[in-house]
Amino acid sequence: MILSELFDQINDTYRGTDDDAPTVGTPDYKMWLRTTNRKIAEWARDSKNTWQSLFEIREIGTVAVGTQTYDLEDDFLIPADRVYITPTGQFNTLPYTIVKPQERKRFYNAVYITGRDPKQLTFVDTFNVDTQPVGGTISLAAYFIPDELTDASDEIPVDDPMWLVYAVASELAFNDLSYSDKSPDLVGKANFIYSQMAAANRKGTNDSPRVAPTNVNRIRGTRFNFNNWGGEY
Repeated sequence: MILSELFDQINDTYRGTDDDAPTVGTPDYKMWLRTTNRKIAEWARDSKNTWQSLFEIREIGTVAVGTQTYDLEDDFLIPADRVYITPTGQFNTLPYTIVKPQERKRFYNAVYITGRDPKQLTFVDTFNVDTQPVGGTISLAAYFIPDELTDASDEIPVDDPMWLVYAVASELAFNDLSYSDKSPDLVGKANFIYSQMAAANRKGTNDSPRVAPTNVNRIRGTRFNFNNWGGEY
């Protein structure tokens, strides 16, 4: 579903045949767009649900001598598991465990995340000129907030666009005296779809069921080869 289709659905849901969806650039259109983007942000930031559809692996920089801290993108939400470095000219990746800042001295091959605007990723160990990761590519497996919708042809990023239809319609109806009586029913429908969306997200897939996360410290003097382990990042 794209944004223009979403607005048509919202209009049908709370105004029916009384009026048409607002046209691009009008005050109503801008209000509908702000409401839609706000609801998407609320969905993405839900602390009770980690949406699989928001998972991405992104390159965040190149390892430089003496540099331990790297800025993260503004849309970074939460890390998924680890940070990886791919040394120059190699395919094997070096995994770095993400730890809490106050626990950084307890771990080897670890990173921690601090700050705000931008958040920053810091490696616990210092990279010297003769260390293997120097010049390698840093990749972060994480969840990212979707970009705000701007164009009528933009794709809706939430798992079930019909939740967004009812969620936006309920808020618009609540603030519209002509349709405020519809708001409770629309809220109920939005909540029902949201619960279904959350349940589907928690199930994972048949081929890749969800597994319990683990946090195991590496034994000193050993190096973990992530590719040989057979997992994915």
